[in-house]
Amino acid sequence: MPAIVNGAATMPENGAIEAVYRGLSHSAQVIKMNVQTARALYARPMSQALHQHEDTSRTALRSATSEAHARLDALMQGGLQDAATYRAYLQAMHRFLGDAEVVLDELPRRSLWVARDLATLGVPALPPRGVLRRAGLPEERLGWEYVIVGSSLGARLLQRDARKLGFDADNGARFLAAHTDGDAWANLLKRLSAIEPTQNRRITLLVRGARDAFASAEASFRRALQLDAIP
Repeated sequence: MPAIVNGAATMPENGAIEAVYRGLSHSAQVIKMNVQTARALYARPMSQALHQHEDTSRTALRSATSEAHARLDALMQGGLQDAATYRAYLQAMHRFLGDAEVVLDELPRRSLWVARDLATLGVPALPPRGVLRRAGLPEERLGWEYVIVGSSLGARLLQRDARKLGFDADNGARFLAAHTDGDAWANLLKRLSAIEPTQNRRITLLVRGARDAFASAEASFRRALQLDAIP
């Protein structure tokens, strides 16, 4: 930047120019440090809030059942590729839901939806696995419901596959239409949020129920897909 001497513009010495640049560089470093400090101050409570949000009973349940969930998903990872696979899916869900209604001591509802589809398609139902132990404690029951209601999320994708195969609510896919409708998943999440992750006994019961449900579902699908022998 030129200086004014006796009305004439003159250029400053090189030393003066270097001093100006050093000053600008120092100011930039100070600004950068201030920005980094501010980010750290704001990021710390945000990361803590995220950690607190993730530390829930649902997180604990999902972690404890991840392997069982993965095994079950692997059995249907290709979706409903053909009508034969869809028929096997209905057989598996009918058996699983029938067992679940026994465990939860509920009147047939979801299993009845599937039974109607089986009847429409002329597909025989699989025999039940037998009398199961009823889940008497609320947390254990909620673990079963977590698996049952959670299956409605994946069922949305299967419903699209079924439609491509020509099945809909009026033709062999009443269960998928009913199972994917409503806000049952949102309601279940609210109930899960009432359990604190530090309540170890309640979490243990919750996990036990969910693991039993995943095991029942896996056995039903393996049988329906003819991966296992009778029963």
